[in-house]
Amino acid sequence: MSPQLTLQTPLKLPPEEIPSYLKQLWETDQPLKTGSNTFCLIVWQPAWIEQQLVRTGKIKGSIIGTKHHELIQAARKIILEEKLPHSTPPFDKKVVNILASHQGSNYTEDMRGQHIDSAISELQPRRLITLAPTISQEEQLETLVAAYCPIPGEGRGNTACCGDVVVIRGNLISINKGLKILQSLEIKELPAWLWWNGSL
Repeated sequence: MSPQLTLQTPLKLPPEEIPSYLKQLWETDQPLKTGSNTFCLIVWQPAWIEQQLVRTGKIKGSIIGTKHHELIQAARKIILEEKLPHSTPPFDKKVVNILASHQGSNYTEDMRGQHIDSAISELQPRRLITLAPTISQEEQLETLVAAYCPIPGEGRGNTACCGDVVVIRGNLISINKGLKILQSLEIKELPAWLWWNGSL
């Protein structure tokens, strides 16, 4: 994870208020409030395995949506315990389905979209939009927004306040309804990319 300086605590806003809030955020004349002229990145980050492992108490900590060592090891352990073929990938849907059948109601803070991978941070995206579906069917649509400044590594130049982060979180039905906001978040002058960080 790349260190970053968040200009504010992620703010919960109704989806319809986010475009005007972001416009106001970057159009003020305050110091350091200049967005970079790079690109927008939309990330589909379901983290199904991570959510199920946390829910069943197999791993602890916040849900961050990255494929870290502890997560991979816990998924491999499930493959062995459930006698799945050893060739089963740790993030296979079979592993998700098995975990979904296990008891458990542990929940933790969902930090998806609030950590920026260093490889992405170095490119200084202007806008990072994370779609974070939840395994909880009761989870209604929640949208968060924040401005951030990545802190460059040693010898890599000055800190630049360059972008904002939008997180759209909820169950699959509410996420689907929330997708209509994407068009209003698009910055017409900049290219936009989709990172499908999950299985097809």
